[in-house]
Amino acid sequence: MNNNTLSSNLERIKNAVDDIRENIGGETIEEVAENSNGLARLDDYFNTNPTDSANVINNFPYEINIPSNTTSLVNAFSDWPFTKVPKINFGSNVTDIGRIFSSRASNRGGTMPLSQIDLSGWTFTNITNISGAFSCLKQITTIDFSSGQGTFDKLTNMGSAFDSCRNLQHIYGMEKFNNAKITAAGLLFYYCVQLKSVDLSYLDLSDCTNFQSICGECTALQSVTFNKNIIIGSNAMRVSGMFRNCSNLVSVDLSMFNFSKVPGNSYENNFSDIFSGCSKIQNVVWPSGMGDGYSTSLSQYNSTSSINISACPNITRDSLLDLFNKLSDLVSAGKKRQRIYLHSSAKSRLSSEDIAIATVKGWDVQ
Repeated sequence: MNNNTLSSNLERIKNAVDDIRENIGGETIEEVAENSNGLARLDDYFNTNPTDSANVINNFPYEINIPSNTTSLVNAFSDWPFTKVPKINFGSNVTDIGRIFSSRASNRGGTMPLSQIDLSGWTFTNITNISGAFSCLKQITTIDFSSGQGTFDKLTNMGSAFDSCRNLQHIYGMEKFNNAKITAAGLLFYYCVQLKSVDLSYLDLSDCTNFQSICGECTALQSVTFNKNIIIGSNAMRVSGMFRNCSNLVSVDLSMFNFSKVPGNSYENNFSDIFSGCSKIQNVVWPSGMGDGYSTSLSQYNSTSSINISACPNITRDSLLDLFNKLSDLVSAGKKRQRIYLHSSAKSRLSSEDIAIATVKGWDVQ
């Protein structure tokens, strides 16, 4: 068996431990799980006998050694009915662990009962992709990378890594990502509704093109930190909904971001709803370059090229002035006028002179 397809075979080791022992020649489940040929036979077995998951929960071995020449563990343990994952040991040849524990199977609806993961047997050195790795693990409360071997020196894709981890409260060991140069981070913490703090200061996001809903629907989020020593997002296109419905977020500093490439011509490629539903937001240090990426053909008052912060009644005058001062001058660039939508309470804090800073650039304040 090609060990690159090991993940597809591992995926099927879900059920029927007692029956397995009767049907594959009397070997123990431990022996089968650690043998590539055994995994191939288990793959065939589970095609016809996908039952009895309780036996897996009670009898699966506590440790699995992945063959040394394995490179991909994509979907390897997706939707297994674990209450805890066995210790999984793999070396530096593994490059892709996308959706390794992802739980989206329709028959379980993302209710994989996993509450903890031991990462001490993982080697991070050559991993390039962790997209969706832990997504929809609704019971997980803590993920700790500090026990793993090496650092994520070659990691580029983190998209949806923790998407919909509804009980996730703590992520430790983010220093393991210190050398990672991330190009995709969309939906990274989407719908992590118990997460109160996110520290992304360890990540090099200078070449990241996708920030869409990176913290969207994180309703408990109170603080988020980015690396202030680099310029982030110079090539970003997808930034919509970055903090959508983060209803407990009060302050955020995005001064290190540059949105000059965002075209504002589609739902994904706009910054119009970055703070949609952020009812408590007060202090925002805005990105630079907003509107620079708009084309002259973009229609006037386009819904995806306007800026809508009408759900933010508490945003301060200083924050609004920072926004107005950083906006692209659409008039000078020969581009069509767009709108800024404010809550009436926020607009009442502005003088006519304040509003004129935006309108003279081609941004009408509503």
